[in-house]
Amino acid sequence: MFDKLFERVKNIIISPHKTWEEIRDENFTQMEIVKNYLAYLLGAAVIAFFIGHAIFGRFYPRGAGLRISFFGGIVWMFLFFVCAVAAVYVSSIVISSLAVNFEATKNDLAAFKLVTYSFTPALVGGLLNIIPSLSFLGVLFGAYGFYLFYLGTPILLKCPKDKVLSFVFVAGIVTLLIVSIAWGVAGLALGR
Repeated sequence: MFDKLFERVKNIIISPHKTWEEIRDENFTQMEIVKNYLAYLLGAAVIAFFIGHAIFGRFYPRGAGLRISFFGGIVWMFLFFVCAVAAVYVSSIVISSLAVNFEATKNDLAAFKLVTYSFTPALVGGLLNIIPSLSFLGVLFGAYGFYLFYLGTPILLKCPKDKVLSFVFVAGIVTLLIVSIAWGVAGLALGR
């Protein structure tokens, strides 16, 4: 099970074009993708954040520090996990609906695959939250997800090449907004 997961993570990052074609041809449901892929990566990233911020804490210049409480961190982990999965679903529905405006195919499952697998670098980068001072590198990894989205859009949603960049731009803004809302809702558990 984990061999397939690690292989998919490696392949989507290292050889995305070929991997998008494999993903396009797979017959997994959204729930199977969540259970067999997203839940593991998201769970690992959330646990890394909890360990880094509840156990080690984050320290800022001039000696200021931040450590979340154990209980608040547990609640946050649960809320963020649920909100992040919901954000993937909502983003994929919106992206599928937007597709027709860019002469692409409206396909909820393909959009779900596109969003889920494009989040792979961000989730892998999220593992760096175990050492909070390295968490900024996770953001850099996450930026690679936009490139993956760009490569996957014509393969999964059959978006014309001349419309891909504008579609990715709009979809990226929508997805960032949805993920920010999810992060904010989960942040309520931390009193922020």
